[in-house]
Amino acid sequence: MAPPGRRRGRRLLFAIGGALALLVLLAPTLLSVGPLRSIVEAQVGDAVRGEARLESASFGWLSGLELAGLRVENPPGFPTERPALSFEQLRADVSLTSLLLGALDARGEVVGLEVHVEQRADGTTNLQQLTRSAPTTQAPRAPETPPGAPQDEPRSYALDLHVRDSAVTIRRAGELLEALTELQLHAASASDSDAIDVEAAGKLRAGDLAVAVQVDPATATTDAALTAHGLDLAAWRPLLDALMPGQFAALTGEVEGQVAATVHRGDRLELTGDLAVERPRIAGPIVAGMDLRSARWQLTPALSLGRAAAGDIDASSFAVDMEWLRLRGEPASAAGRVAMSYDVDVATLAGFGGPFPALLQGSGTKLSGKVDAPAGQLPTDLAGWAASIAATAALQIQAIDLGGFRLRDLGLDLVVQDGALQLTTSPDATLDGGALAISLGVDLNDFAQLPATTSVSWQGGRLTGGATESLRYLMPMFAGVDRELADVLGDVQLDLSFAGPARKDADEPWLAWLDQWSGDGSLGLAGASFTPARSLRGLLQPLGALSARFAPLAEGGKLK
Repeated sequence: MAPPGRRRGRRLLFAIGGALALLVLLAPTLLSVGPLRSIVEAQVGDAVRGEARLESASFGWLSGLELAGLRVENPPGFPTERPALSFEQLRADVSLTSLLLGALDARGEVVGLEVHVEQRADGTTNLQQLTRSAPTTQAPRAPETPPGAPQDEPRSYALDLHVRDSAVTIRRAGELLEALTELQLHAASASDSDAIDVEAAGKLRAGDLAVAVQVDPATATTDAALTAHGLDLAAWRPLLDALMPGQFAALTGEVEGQVAATVHRGDRLELTGDLAVERPRIAGPIVAGMDLRSARWQLTPALSLGRAAAGDIDASSFAVDMEWLRLRGEPASAAGRVAMSYDVDVATLAGFGGPFPALLQGSGTKLSGKVDAPAGQLPTDLAGWAASIAATAALQIQAIDLGGFRLRDLGLDLVVQDGALQLTTSPDATLDGGALAISLGVDLNDFAQLPATTSVSWQGGRLTGGATESLRYLMPMFAGVDRELADVLGDVQLDLSFAGPARKDADEPWLAWLDQWSGDGSLGLAGASFTPARSLRGLLQPLGALSARFAPLAEGGKLK
């Protein structure tokens, strides 16, 4: 039988052990009475400039940490009717069993998270001012792992995080610009994988938006997908007006579709997807004063960007169809290049206003072509771009009246290659019924002068009275004639050629620039008649009477 002193020592040890065990078991309850809430408020308050208040906090060995009613007020100078951040409830739990087994199994849930972004007129936001800047210290540089050394095994962890019934709002000067409501987010990672899956969905004022992201550190790959359903662009008008004041006169359209992106090791990006915009409209200074409209836009943003053996950009599957503009990716001509073809309905664009002349409306004018340019090592000067770009363009004009002339079936073909530009008209082009041929060549390798040669041939054109404006500057006998009354009629034979610098410096006088040009040619009129200048009209009547028996020189107020 143990001595009484030893028995008393054992009882004391048991009492102390029991008290310690009871204290450990009751510690979460004791902390939850008040100290834990104060600790959390103090920690949050040290990190932000706004006041932090918490309704309650509790901790249990089996239930984990639970916070309720957190509210972080805005920093000074921002609205006080709404907090910067708040949530109804936060639960966080780490499995003790997993920790004992050398793994991390963390679960969490945030309910009723609300983030209110407030922007002032100067562009600063409450979130920028909310966080206290911590002193920066230079972290010690980690030693480099020598080649061939064994790599550390990836740490085993599991993550399961839910964000429910949350919202994000954006306001500028108190006006609501955008709100993301009914936000649901789930981030998860299995214990036997380094990959992280993130899925988020919510409702914007403009429509529904869903985002899915998967990050796989093992392969350094990130996959992301964005899905839009019924996204009304008009709802984003206040937000864009705040970011770009005065740029939009109209913005409408409904977006449907998905865009997916894959990033490989941070240096290669692949885009796929298909987006449709129903009844789009954009107007205002952002589109040069035009009012662009269509029944439907179809976008296929298929691109591969980054390092690859086949080139830096692969746009062979890229496509945009805006009805008046169509872009299509083409196979690159060589590694390190990108090619794109285009079709532009110029006549339709002219109907949208802006910089296009109104006379192009109804002209049937269309522009099409192809551009082949470097995608990786880009030129650093204009000469380099001129030497490296290959481009073609074909402008087709069915019918247009310009300066008293009638152009029909005019085609202009442009070719840029090997540092030279060549522009020629199509064989079937006519000007007032006569065959028209124009050619222009420019040497793009000499940007100081841009030497150019041009020629114009117009054979058999029949003047119908509207050519006075141009001809009175080409033929001395037409000098001084009234451009409204001259009514020049006749058949034209024109051959002209010129050579000179196409580039004119901004401070160079026009006459000095024109003096560097030289040319020759001929202009002939057959069977012509016109109304002369007012000072010569008194001579018409006797000229007609004197030559009446032969070939009359004047008739009906016109010289023949």
